[in-house]
Amino acid sequence: MKILPFFSVIIMMFLGPSKCSEAQKIQKNPPLPLGEIYFETWASPIKSGGSGFNLFIPINENNDSGIALDSVYFRNQYAKLVKKITDSSLVYIAQFDNPQRSNDDIIMSSDPLEEMKNVPPAVPKKMPFNLGPTEAMVSYQVDGEVRYFKIENIKEKASNKTPRS
Repeated sequence: MKILPFFSVIIMMFLGPSKCSEAQKIQKNPPLPLGEIYFETWASPIKSGGSGFNLFIPINENNDSGIALDSVYFRNQYAKLVKKITDSSLVYIAQFDNPQRSNDDIIMSSDPLEEMKNVPPAVPKKMPFNLGPTEAMVSYQVDGEVRYFKIENIKEKASNKTPRS
């Protein structure tokens, strides 16, 4: 009877890691011709307005292939990409917010029921990719299948805007 659990554990050890490679289809080259990818930081003039950065992914040519970029992982954060068409160019923009570090909303009281109204801090999710500070992983769909490609050497451009763009 002890043999059955032993063999099931052995089988799971061999089959488990093989499914991980199928879950994330990472392409070596981007599916579209990309321009110079950069990010700009922004900060609100209001103290409680927050701050963050926007990531810009310009597309060099007309996208007739039907491929649309979906989302991006960058600097331990995740954001959806928004398609923006300007004049004759196409740019995907992702907006990332820096986490607020203010304790203004914490209720300190001798009454435990009042303190129950405190909102617990948001726990950041573990990133599915191991990326450096100038690297991003972009997801897109082809025929209903999610695929990824990696962008390296992302430059920071000086921002001339303080509020969000």
